[in-house]
Amino acid sequence: MVTEAAQNAMQPSDHHVRLLLPFFMDRDALPQAEKALLSSSHTARKSWACWEKPATAKVPLLYQDETLINVYSFLFGEGGGSCAYFKVPDETANFWFKNGGIFTKLAESAKPDASGRPTAFEVSLAGPGIELFLSPHGAGVFSVTFTPKHNDDPRYLQELNYRLSQVREFSAYPFRLPHSPKNPNQPPAQDALLTERLGQAGGAFTLMEWVDFLLQPLCALNYRPMQQQFSVYSVTRFGASADFTDSGTQAALRPYLAAVAHVEEYHHVGSLEMSEQVLNPRHWAAVGSLGAGHLVADQNQPPRDFDEQRLAVSLHKYFIPYLLGFMQRIILQGIIEDARNILISRCADAPDQTVCKSESLRRLNRHTLMFTVNGWFTEISSREVINQYYALAQRGLRVQDCFQTVQRALLDAEAMDSDRFQNDALEKMGELAEQVNRSVGIVAHVQTKVEWLEVFFVSYYATALVYYINHDGALFGQGYYTTGSLIGAPFVSGLVAFFSLNPHKPHPHDEQDKTGTHRKKNSSMFLVVLMLAFFAWLGLGCWFGTSSTSGHSSVSTSNIEMPKKPG
Repeated sequence: MVTEAAQNAMQPSDHHVRLLLPFFMDRDALPQAEKALLSSSHTARKSWACWEKPATAKVPLLYQDETLINVYSFLFGEGGGSCAYFKVPDETANFWFKNGGIFTKLAESAKPDASGRPTAFEVSLAGPGIELFLSPHGAGVFSVTFTPKHNDDPRYLQELNYRLSQVREFSAYPFRLPHSPKNPNQPPAQDALLTERLGQAGGAFTLMEWVDFLLQPLCALNYRPMQQQFSVYSVTRFGASADFTDSGTQAALRPYLAAVAHVEEYHHVGSLEMSEQVLNPRHWAAVGSLGAGHLVADQNQPPRDFDEQRLAVSLHKYFIPYLLGFMQRIILQGIIEDARNILISRCADAPDQTVCKSESLRRLNRHTLMFTVNGWFTEISSREVINQYYALAQRGLRVQDCFQTVQRALLDAEAMDSDRFQNDALEKMGELAEQVNRSVGIVAHVQTKVEWLEVFFVSYYATALVYYINHDGALFGQGYYTTGSLIGAPFVSGLVAFFSLNPHKPHPHDEQDKTGTHRKKNSSMFLVVLMLAFFAWLGLGCWFGTSSTSGHSSVSTSNIEMPKKPG
């Protein structure tokens, strides 16, 4: 049962809503984006600059408060690896939104319909205004902050969050500036150019066409929204009677907190399950896929100065951890989308699709490693409660789950690429082995022919040696030995060479060591045999030559007639 105190605690006193549009763009394109954005303008009576890049000193102080140096450097620093921060100049923003306007269908009344559903929302632009955050890893976040003029009904604020988040034509509420009947100028036509409707009394435009106009310079860098709806980051302030540790207060405000965290419309039966945490008795936060809600309460009655700061602190300081988790989610979704496109698409002008896809996945893996080192933080603040909300934002946005999916997918892709590389290497090694075998066969064939030629050369030169040693018969004479030597020399020397060189047998490499000892041994034996055969032939020839000379001398002597004695 909801107590009277809980009912009183349900009366809001203030409400601010940030509309966030997440989008993708090319990685490492911040220099081109900065040049394009800073050169864009809206010409109406004068040229209104659309974007400016504030100096570090002009970045809201609450963005820096208790933020770790490396985190602040990543978001608002200069140089490579840092994000780019842009803001619509106050002069331009005031021209577009003046002192406030109304979100409503032009043909509808500003009164609630029969069911009590609001049909119009009077709002004004609120601090920090219109901002743009661009990451070097291909993610961007557009932010615009409004505050309604009526803050006393949680159901009204719930419907406000929902209606402002819609971008579809049938559900989006256009914004228009008030047009006084006393104004002599007619409101711009609904189908007039957006530049003719901006800042003009009675000029109506939808938030999405206005955002497309502001981000049009990024179209050349492959700008594309991540979702078909704005995400909503809202802060609602309550009085001192709201104690978020009280069970009655929790029961009374839980449906509202769940509705703003899930960005659900008025009268919608939504889920009460959400990623939530009571950060302190005066601060209750919840995060969903499309929204983040903060409920803050005053500590004193009447409120003191620090009570007045509670809403601003939640809107700025606590937005930094949510922004980091939000950007991480966009970056990881972009990596998953790129990986899918690589695997299902064909590479133009690439004969080997597998190699092309592997190279694309390797580049994507390098981008992921760079993001892990540069844009992934385990803690972001020196204050524990800020780190707790950072963990809550990551949990509500499912950043950790998405990161694990990316890591697992890229590891699988790397393993697949490694297997492909090993298979290619084995195939190439097999082809190389076949080429080596063919080359070895050719070399062996040539070697066999050369060895047969060696046998012929040995027999030829051995016969020539025999001939020149006794060509005039001076050493052995011209007898049968000389003739037989000339006939037998080619055969004997050829046989010695044949059995020494073995040209009819292959010479496998495993029969000799790397130094060629086996072949050297065969060569030495071959020379020894040839030398022995030569000396044996020479000695035998000398012996035959001597014997033949001695016999010839005997025969000649016996044939000499002795002189006869006289009488």
